[in-house]
Amino acid sequence: MGTALNPEIPEPRNSRIPKSPSATAGRDGPGGNGGAGRVQAVRAVVPNRSNTEIVLVLQHFDNAVDRTVQAFMEGNASEVLKEWTVTGKKKNKKKKPKPKSQPGSDPSGKCGEEENWEKLEKLGISLNGFHGNNSESLESLSEGPEAGAGSGLEKSLKDLQRCSVALARFRALLREELENSLRRVKLAFGEIQSCLMDREVALLAEMDKVKAEAMELLALRQRRAEALRELTEAAPGMSEEQLLELRADIKHFVSERKFDEELGRAGRFGCDLEALRGSIGAFGQGSPEGSAAPAEPQVGLELWDGNSGIWDRDFGQE
Repeated sequence: MGTALNPEIPEPRNSRIPKSPSATAGRDGPGGNGGAGRVQAVRAVVPNRSNTEIVLVLQHFDNAVDRTVQAFMEGNASEVLKEWTVTGKKKNKKKKPKPKSQPGSDPSGKCGEEENWEKLEKLGISLNGFHGNNSESLESLSEGPEAGAGSGLEKSLKDLQRCSVALARFRALLREELENSLRRVKLAFGEIQSCLMDREVALLAEMDKVKAEAMELLALRQRRAEALRELTEAAPGMSEEQLLELRADIKHFVSERKFDEELGRAGRFGCDLEALRGSIGAFGQGSPEGSAAPAEPQVGLELWDGNSGIWDRDFGQE
């Protein structure tokens, strides 16, 4: 009995199974210098984003890692991804030809390829690249300027890329911390002003009370002095005993004139203004205790020109 020969079915021309963005991003490995290195650098800052989203935003910003990280942190990445979705909806979604599986192929690999097809169709990505205009394929992410660099600079380029990504993150953290600090400063000085106003009201009320009591005592002393004066006018008709008693009352009244002087100074306001100024001058700190301002970074002569204003442009922009 003859064996039936299964002729090999030729694979259709130009029918290449596209790779999903996540698969393409992971081709170079975690430490690759191409697209995978960029994807990993972005994921280090925004770990909650998928490789597919990172690849799409990278493609939108011409593989610029710093601009991609800034877009994710400022919320602009959602608009970019929305543009991909709108572009995909406008295209004529034709069912992609499924290549026939070769004998002995792995079924799990076929399922994974079909899932990649579905992901690409949902995102509106064509076979040849993004936006369906053959602009650039996902595989081009692995080809970057780092590939042409010398092998001795690979580690330095990786470190520089990580540092650039970290700088963008630290700048965002600095802005957030400064905004929170400004709010705390306003709250603190608002409370201080409120306390000063409350103290002013309390002092004015206290001085009004002292004034009323002092005025009442001085009025009593004035009436006592007038009464003694009237008694002195009637002295010729008094007995010797009454005269002795009158002289004793006058002597006692006169001896209390120090009390009158104290009443005259009862409404005087006093404060240690210099101590208060010193406390206000030492109030608050612009940096946490124990922390010092960072030293000025050392910049090579080939990177720094005193007349170019590089630092002014870098740190002056908001």
